[in-house]
Amino acid sequence: MNITKLKIDVTEMSKKAIAVGVKPTYNYIDGRKVSDEVVAFRYECVFPNLEYEKLNVTVDVNGEQVNVKDHPVEVTLNNLNAEIYWTPNGYNVRATAMGVQAVNKSDKH
Repeated sequence: MNITKLKIDVTEMSKKAIAVGVKPTYNYIDGRKVSDEVVAFRYECVFPNLEYEKLNVTVDVNGEQVNVKDHPVEVTLNNLNAEIYWTPNGYNVRATAMGVQAVNKSDKH
């Protein structure tokens, strides 16, 4: 069985997520950065419902963003998707979302 074809149920991850950090991501081709234009933001999230497992979630630069500079923020990840992929170091999980919203709206950009 090719486990990269399995679907990940994101129900538990969608119930409650806490963003603890955010970094810009740039366009790379063949492992080389091709511009300084920010194409997405990578949110480092922890999931209380999953024993505080950590996962980076990539959100398109055009999606809604949240300020997590000063403190962790409980967030809702819009249209969260997760998939398994393989690297020479083993299997990993990649997650994307169309946007991220603070549960407390005062934390929005």
